Amino acid sequence: MSRAALLASAAAAVILFAIPAGKPLHLDDMDFPAVAKATSETGLPIYYRGEENPHHSGLYHPPLYIYALAGWFRLWGFGEAQARLFGLACLFLYGWIVWLGVRTLWGGETARRAAPWFCAFFLLNPFALQGAAVLDIDTSVYGPLLTGVVVWTLRLSWRDGQTREEEPAGWEYAALGLLTAAAFWAKLTTVLSVIPAVIALAGLQFGWRKAFWRVTRAMAAGAGLFLGSYAMYGWLTGQDAGYTFRFVVESLAQRASPGSWMDRLAAHWRVLLDMCVWQVKWSGLLPWTVGAAALPALVWRGWRENRKQWQAAAVVLGWALAVTAIYCGLTYTYGRAPFKYVFVAWGIVAANAALWTSAAWERVKQASGAARLWAAGAGVLLFSAFFAISARWLRDQMILEGRLARADLAALVLPAAGAIAGLALWQNRGAWAQMAAAAAHVGWALGLALCMARAPYPTTYDYGQRGFEETVCFLTQHTGPDEAIVSMKDVGFRAGRRYWENYGFVYGGPERAELLRQLLKQGKARYAVFTEGIGADALNFSPRLKGVIEEACRLERSYGHYRIYDCRRQEPEARREGGTDTGGGSGGRGR
Repeated sequence: MSRAALLASAAAAVILFAIPAGKPLHLDDMDFPAVAKATSETGLPIYYRGEENPHHSGLYHPPLYIYALAGWFRLWGFGEAQARLFGLACLFLYGWIVWLGVRTLWGGETARRAAPWFCAFFLLNPFALQGAAVLDIDTSVYGPLLTGVVVWTLRLSWRDGQTREEEPAGWEYAALGLLTAAAFWAKLTTVLSVIPAVIALAGLQFGWRKAFWRVTRAMAAGAGLFLGSYAMYGWLTGQDAGYTFRFVVESLAQRASPGSWMDRLAAHWRVLLDMCVWQVKWSGLLPWTVGAAALPALVWRGWRENRKQWQAAAVVLGWALAVTAIYCGLTYTYGRAPFKYVFVAWGIVAANAALWTSAAWERVKQASGAARLWAAGAGVLLFSAFFAISARWLRDQMILEGRLARADLAALVLPAAGAIAGLALWQNRGAWAQMAAAAAHVGWALGLALCMARAPYPTTYDYGQRGFEETVCFLTQHTGPDEAIVSMKDVGFRAGRRYWENYGFVYGGPERAELLRQLLKQGKARYAVFTEGIGADALNFSPRLKGVIEEACRLERSYGHYRIYDCRRQEPEARREGGTDTGGGSGGRGR
């Protein structure tokens, strides 16, 4: 039954992911597929990013993800579905590495018992499914790599839940260095947080001096290997490898709040509160509640009773929760998307909830046959009820509309309250409460995941936006390959047209608005595309630019949230075909 439940969860995850896999690439979802496509053809991460950046470098971060995705395109071809299925493959790899870590620390029997629950918490969750569909480093290769570093460090001290008798061999420390270098080749940021966690894990087993010397030397060698190989890569390919480091520094500087340290702390605290609510909307409250409760329990019992397993588990869970808190306090999510930066910690949080549920189920199984039957029936009933409530009535309103109604709040809080009750009671009655909470949470998450899979609008970036495909269709029908448009990068990329990226005009100030005025006056753009309502390029963000567009262009079509402006305003009205659909729906008249 456990194996059947595991396979059913995996199959459901594949189906829920595959249904929307072919949706258009919105906002930042476009960048990595575009540069990977170019890399698969030329071998260099240089791609077209508009008329102002026709040979743009994709080295925002080290290019491991780019080359991995380029190889995937060489094997399966280029397309939206192919790009997202690479994320699904990484999601399953990520889950397998986390499960391997559970087996290493707690033993094979515990891992087998927890596996079905882990699949339910990890795979059948809207945050996991939609996060893996975000085409970015953090939601694909970074989770397996960072978790792989942590799990490999566990394997230096543990085997199948038992302390290792033999000393780790030199090649094992070398492998740790290689994994560290690979993580740096993916991204330069979150990997830094793994270093103290790795030192702490090794120090628990080998002693702090010995661990600090051996593990730090291995990871420093890995960092040195990355720096040397990356410099060599830049020299051999003629790329500016220093751009990667400058981009990271500039990104961090942009997130720094102005004012005194008290003002900055208060600003980050407000961001933390906002993003914690946003994260809970996506992934549910129960896994984070269990994680927050489990961490002090692991610390207390681990150090009080000198139980190394509990201490190691506390370090791993503490790292995952700390990464989540830091990123939630550091930056907002962009484009109404799932918060990609905390995705690297999600597998560990889900595994902790699975272990907690598995332990409760083992206590329930000790009851009489009739009691177990009642427990199973109640679990199925709660799962079905919360699934129906989420899929049929609540749907994705709290993400789509950005509000948290009472019913949504209840669906989030009730499973978490059951978890707290189970932790407080702990014994047999606590186990019943834990199982009820787990069934309700998984039902809610699966219902929401189904709604997102079936939604006719994007459920990653620009969540809920309509009119993209109709806009692209209009542009491809009414422009030639030699004509340029003014649009966001995703529209230009999907339409296959030269484009001036409008994002810089919206937020660039008066001089950028004047530059667009000159471009339009010189006839360098056939159409200009902006959004209204949902979209990062809404004209309402820049009244000055709105005036330029209204002066130089005429509204030609409206599709959903998209507005298409004809830049040949001087053209006689008699020569214009068709009408203008200015309705707010997703449809529109073609010509």
